[in-house]
Amino acid sequence: MCIMGIKEVVYMSFVFTRIDDRAIHGQTVTAWSKVFQNNGILLVDDAIAHDPIMKNIYKNAGVGIKVYVYSNEEAYIKAAQAAESAKPYLLIVRSPLTLINLIKNGVNIGENINIGNLPLNDSRRPIHGFIAMNDQEIEACNYLDSLNLNVYFQDIPANKAFTWKQIMAK
Repeated sequence: MCIMGIKEVVYMSFVFTRIDDRAIHGQTVTAWSKVFQNNGILLVDDAIAHDPIMKNIYKNAGVGIKVYVYSNEEAYIKAAQAAESAKPYLLIVRSPLTLINLIKNGVNIGENINIGNLPLNDSRRPIHGFIAMNDQEIEACNYLDSLNLNVYFQDIPANKAFTWKQIMAK
């Protein structure tokens, strides 16, 4: 298992923070949640949180793991509480822009930001592997990197990780 540059966090925050357009799926539940023991997953996404059917689907996707689904606005309070809790939680968002909003609203998202799948679409261009981003998402990741957060690409724990700086240097 190779998890690149994970910094040891001495203050309360999320044990794992991931950006993944798929939100909660097999890799999250079977791989990452085993590496980072947790008390549950917080999924922050307005579209999912405001769609009762999708919200219910995602809350049940954690098979054996409690999943909490919040809108951005709800997350300013709920994610802050989870980050300050003595219990470990995973934080999943579908866009780096969501992390910027959380930070600007006082949520301690942790020092390590894992970037998973962000698919290619009309507004995104390929960045690395299965990751594509638009200009706003790249700018958001540059901002996260400027805060000295460890922004890295790694789809599953067994695969090699690449830092934001390594990918941007290509």
